[in-house]
Amino acid sequence: MWVSESQNLKSGLRSFTCRLIFLGLVAGLLCPVNCLATEFIQAADLAKDSWGVVQSKLRVRAFTEMMVPAFDGNTSAVPRPDGSRFIPGNLFNIAWADYEVGNHLRIFFWQRFIITLNSNSQFSGMHYLPRDPRFGVRWLQVFDVPELSTTYDVFIQPNITNNAASNLNVMEFGFRTNTSYAIPHSRWSLGLVQEFTASYFSGGTGPQAYAWVAPWFNYELSPTFSLQSSFFVPVQNLRDRPVLDLTWDSPGGPYMQSGIGINLSQQVSLSFLLNNYLNAPISLKNTWASMWLSLTIL
Repeated sequence: MWVSESQNLKSGLRSFTCRLIFLGLVAGLLCPVNCLATEFIQAADLAKDSWGVVQSKLRVRAFTEMMVPAFDGNTSAVPRPDGSRFIPGNLFNIAWADYEVGNHLRIFFWQRFIITLNSNSQFSGMHYLPRDPRFGVRWLQVFDVPELSTTYDVFIQPNITNNAASNLNVMEFGFRTNTSYAIPHSRWSLGLVQEFTASYFSGGTGPQAYAWVAPWFNYELSPTFSLQSSFFVPVQNLRDRPVLDLTWDSPGGPYMQSGIGINLSQQVSLSFLLNNYLNAPISLKNTWASMWLSLTIL
């Protein structure tokens, strides 16, 4: 009887010992997995926090203008002032991103590209035409004035796309300003956008400088709808000409864009516009329509 109980006790001790060993092995195996899981969760939280910081400083925007052909006499191209063929109906696109590096100071990347919608003597069918990118520095809210918004850009524009729309310059530099003012206690707002791009120091075959100025004004009909009008004045300084010897740049003269704007949301807005030249009598042959689409991605 004592022998039997002793054997049972030994058997129980062996079983208990085996269980302890098994549990130890399981714990030994699970501990690294648990530590890895904890580290993964911590890394994920850190990445989320880091992205939150980046997202708070990053802006990404996109803009598209769809230009349709002339209303009469030239149904395959956007017209020149005299009604002749300029470029195919197309989508002109801009995508840009900037990142805050200081108080009111950002670095930015700016990319333009064109998608043709039909054909002319230079283009057969749909084409994708990238323009040279821009890299630069941006100052926001340069002046501390209520209701005044300002954006000043200084940029370089290397010629890396080598397309027909480029000036074939080695390197261009320029600046762009965008100023708007909301008139207090009214529904009116007005502004001025301008660009100047030059290649005086890098040679090339295109113009040595080109620029445009676009004053505009809006009248808010409601939080959703507004009346819009802008005046686009493009000029250029051809190579080997005096600096102040200016001619009209594409499309051949100043023009006006007027129509209605629609704010679909805080991220999406549309505009439907008629385009008329200011240096030629208005006719259906030199009138075309545009649609603007502006997107706030971040």
